[in-house]
Amino acid sequence: MVRFVEKYTVNEDGCWLWTASLDRRGYGQFFDGSTMVKAHRFSLAMAGQTLVQGLHVDHICRVRRCVNPDHLEQVEPAENWRRGAGLGQQLWTPPPTCSQGHPRTPENTKKTKRGPTCRLCFNEKARRRYASRVGGPEVDAA
Repeated sequence: MVRFVEKYTVNEDGCWLWTASLDRRGYGQFFDGSTMVKAHRFSLAMAGQTLVQGLHVDHICRVRRCVNPDHLEQVEPAENWRRGAGLGQQLWTPPPTCSQGHPRTPENTKKTKRGPTCRLCFNEKARRRYASRVGGPEVDAA
């Protein structure tokens, strides 16, 4: 425990910033005597929390180096991903328009097997598919 406490400093926001080894994604790592473990998970265990297998430890403060157990919460992987501010979160938030420039609104969004899609683009594609099957003229999009 003493070795662990020596490896972080406290900042003005209350984060315990890990000053020792970091993994390639910026999370602290700590040798617990037998194996290398994530410092934030070790911190929760030291604070008396039981680590539940399958749950992720989310940094509520959004600082990956933070090992303050008050800034950490065990959550489902999907919830941790939704809360994130990295590339995954950017991909989760759709752009304001589709690739063809149609506005992305609830009224113009259709749920499909592949996920939400632009209703105008979906309908245009369906018209073209139908026209090619029946041999009629293509319908121009307005």
